[in-house]
Amino acid sequence: MSGTYTTIQGDTWDLIAYRLFGAEKYMRYLFEANWQYADIMIFLAGIELVIPELPEEPGEDMPFWRADHE
Repeated sequence: MSGTYTTIQGDTWDLIAYRLFGAEKYMRYLFEANWQYADIMIFLAGIELVIPELPEEPGEDMPFWRADHE
């Protein structure tokens, strides 16, 4: 998923990541794509954020010793 997201009053980085990607752990990618808003913890309505593509995660059936080499 890439594109943009327009904030609503009270949005936070982790809440936006959860809404868009299904988990707060993806907040880092959202934050990195929108450095200009790094000082904002709670958003006002109407701020347009860039939604980055998430990197592919290794498959669950891949051996652990190969996961870092893909």
